[in-house]
Parts: sequence; C-alpha cells; structure tokens
Amino acid sequence: MVLPVLQKVKVLQFSPHIKTAGGTKATPAAAAEACETSADPLVSLDHSEDLLNAAQGPRTMVSFYEPELREQIIKELWDSQFFTIITEEAVDIDGGRYVPLSIRYLNKEDIQCEETLAFIPLTEDLALLSEAIETALSEKWGLNMEYCRGQAVLGVGAEGAQMRAVSSAMAQKYPHAVRTLSSSLSLNVWLARSSPAQEVASGAALIHKLLQWLTEDAGRQNRVEDMIHQLYAHDEGKVGRLRDGLIKNWEKSHDMHEVMVETLQVIVLCLNQLKDEGSPPSQQQASGFLDAIRDFDFILAAVVQKNVLAATKKLSQSFQGKPLDMLLAVNKLPEVKLSLRNLRSDLDTCHQAWFDEAVAAATRLQVSVAHPLLLESLSELYKESLSVKAVEHSIAQVEELFTEKVLDTLRCLEIVPYAMAKVETSALAGLVLHLYREDLPDQLSLHSEVKSWKEKWLDPLAGYLPTTVLDTLKTTQIRSFSNIETLLRLQIILPFSRRETNFRQGRRSLPEFVGQDRRRLSELHPL
Repeated sequence: MVLPVLQKVKVLQFSPHIKTAGGTKATPAAAAEACETSADPLVSLDHSEDLLNAAQGPRTMVSFYEPELREQIIKELWDSQFFTIITEEAVDIDGGRYVPLSIRYLNKEDIQCEETLAFIPLTEDLALLSEAIETALSEKWGLNMEYCRGQAVLGVGAEGAQMRAVSSAMAQKYPHAVRTLSSSLSLNVWLARSSPAQEVASGAALIHKLLQWLTEDAGRQNRVEDMIHQLYAHDEGKVGRLRDGLIKNWEKSHDMHEVMVETLQVIVLCLNQLKDEGSPPSQQQASGFLDAIRDFDFILAAVVQKNVLAATKKLSQSFQGKPLDMLLAVNKLPEVKLSLRNLRSDLDTCHQAWFDEAVAAATRLQVSVAHPLLLESLSELYKESLSVKAVEHSIAQVEELFTEKVLDTLRCLEIVPYAMAKVETSALAGLVLHLYREDLPDQLSLHSEVKSWKEKWLDPLAGYLPTTVLDTLKTTQIRSFSNIETLLRLQIILPFSRRETNFRQGRRSLPEFVGQDRRRLSELHPL
C-alpha cells in the first residue's frame, strides 16, 4: 500500500488541520498559505521575537531556512518518496548543544540530495530527543516516517552514544529505517573517531586537523614534500607513497594513521621550522601541533590504530567504491571478522610489538617515555586502557554496522548490471521481496521482471554495462522495469550509497556553518 509521501505540513506553529477545497489533505503550497493567513498569534511573531523566545525559554528546534524557502524545499520533497536520516556530530550554537538533522533523498531530476533540515537541542532524555527528531521530520517538514529507509549516526563520544540509542529506538518503531555506515566517512575514520579510548579518538581528530593544515597551504605542503625527499632520497618508492598519501581527502582516508606514523619524523622536523616562521598565528599553530604530537600517548595511539585498522583497511576502501566493490566486500566480511578476532586472541603478543614500535618512534623523536625498568608495567597499563579498547571497539562496530539485514540490503546492489555480470546469484528476487515487499509497485511480476532484466544485461550483445546505481537508473527502458526502478531509487538514497558525480549538498552548507568561530541562533529560524 503506497501512502502519501508527505503528511499534513506544519510550518512554525500553524494549525495542523488544514482543509482544502478537495478535502483535508494539504499540499505544500496550501500549508504555506495557511501559515501566512492563520489567526494563530504565534505565526505573526517576527523573526527576532521568535529567536528571543527560543533563546530565553526552553531551547527549541531551529533551521537554516525561513518559511518561504522551506516552502520551496517542501515542494521538492513532495516529488520525492523515500528518504534516509543522518544525524551529524553535535555543535555549539550560542552556548547550547544541537544535533544537525539531515536527510538524503532523490529529487525528480534523479539527483542525490542531502539537506540539513533542523538543529535539534541535545538532551539526556532519550525519549524526548527521539520525539523531537520525529516531530521535526514529520510535523515540521511533513515527511512520512513510514518512508524512512535508513539511518546513519555521525556523532561520537557520549553524545554519539546517545544518538545511537535514539537510532535504535527509531529502528524498532520503523523497522525499515535500518542503521548503516555513512559514505561521508570511511569505515576506518569512523572506527578511530568513535573509539571509546580517549587517546585514540582525540588522536584521530588531531591527525585530521594537522594533516589538513599542512596540506591546505601550498608552501607548507611543499616543505613537507621536500623534507620527505631529504630523508628518504634512497627509497623512491617510499617517497612517492608518502607524498601521495599526504594529498588525500582525509575525510575518506583508510590509512591516515599509517601515513602519520611513517611521516612522524618528517612532520616534527617541518613543524620545528614552521614554529619560527610566518605570521604569529601560523607560528602558534605549528608550535601547538608540535607539542601535541611529541607526546607518547599520541604516538602509541597512532601506532595501535595503524595496526588495528590494517585489518579493516580493504573493507574500508571497498565501501567507498562502486556496487561491485561493496558486493565483494560483503563476501570478504567473514575474513575481516576472523582477522579482528585473531588480534584479540593474540593481543598480548600484538600489543607488545605495538608498544615496542611506539617506544622506538618516541626515542627517535627524543620524546621521553619512562625509565627502562618501568616499561613493562607501563606496557601492561596501556594494553588495558588502549589496545584492548581499540580492538574490542572495531569488533563491536563491524558487528553493529553490518547486521544480516544490512548485508542483505547491500546484496541487492547485484541489480546493477556490471555487478550482476560478476557475482550473479539466484537469490536476488527473494532478497528484494523480503526487504521491500511493501514498496514494490507490482510484487507479482518481480520474479519475471528480474529474469528479463538479467537476460537484457547478460546478453553478450548488451554492450556497455552500467557500473553504478545512478547510471543504471538512467538507462533507457528503465520505466519498463518498475520494480527494479523502485529498488534502484531505494538503493541510491541509503547512507552507505556512494555520492554520485551530480550529488547536491544542501542549499546552505552545514560544514561552513560548523566551521564558523561562533555560531548564533540569530542566523537561524525557529521551527
């Protein structure tokens, strides 16, 4: 049964019972018109008064968008059907903590879109937090929660744990809203940032900031590259590997810790020079970075993560790839889990090797560790506080993010012709029925449709085989395969789905807002 995509829409606080000439169901335009003409005095408050109330009273939900622009976005959402939820890392706004709430959807031009719809006040009351998120989506933006098909949580630490608990509650209420990995972060970056070991989590954030700072300026990057050439002139392969590693997109990096450990001496030498050159703010930044990385806790955490994340590196790379890469990764997942379990079972030996590696690196950098007689006791302390937590966290997250339901969802990527040609199975139609029975426009024809689809693309004369979900969605005759078209539209909006070339960020950039030195409620609008 296909329900209306949008429920009755509330803009600000107008009456939810909007009647139109044709009945009680409101269109986006009618909803906005009702907002403008409502007799409710709350609606007529000007923006500044609303914000004053929001700031002085209990914190309320806010948004980037004023009612007029929200009306335009609501119209676009009306043309969409399915969507997924992404809760970003919490941010400070005028001294309060808020969770940015975003959705991913496919617009009528078949463009992947992400839009930040609201900032939800963070509270320790999980029931209240869950209710606020659902209210923002269903009442304020008119989305029908029955069409939510996925969730991703990007928060870390205690706040991230809260949001994961909220996500679990949401999945119980809406079983189709399955939590998955987000393509905006690689698996390895997520495993490091979300670690319960503080040294690992803060170390990952520091590495990201440091490498970004070193490579965002051409002069600093050239200095690092020159230093690599000076130190490793005898090894051209290593020079090339380290130089290439330093210009990657660090948000999607799979070997950030490996590159950091290998270039630690290079970076220390560069920072030692940079702290005495350039503008005072630049000198201060270089000096701060130098003090932070010339610390044994940081060095050991980087070494431990380099070794632990080596077990998940290929998996991390595959989930940033195309559908075939993801399908092959699903098949390799048991091997990854076995590698992590082997690390756990042999952790005494592994940790000692990691500890010795870190001590050697610290010695080269003249970073004090401890008297040699105390190293054994120190190693044991670090094993429990760092290595055990790092390994256990990776095991737990792989289990949590790749449940059988998520794996079945990933297996549906076989519908992409190029992937189908490489890993064809006979279970595809059954999986699709199991997961998306209620979403299919013609359930009875699914098996015959899949059969015809395979015949079309596995024919030796088929020619070019689309490699991505979006390419497949744009093929000719796709409208002749209504069930498969629906499946593709579902796949492309899931959080793990790769961002295609025409991916569209929100009308206002969340990263730019988060990157501001000060974020104010006066820049936002009450919901």
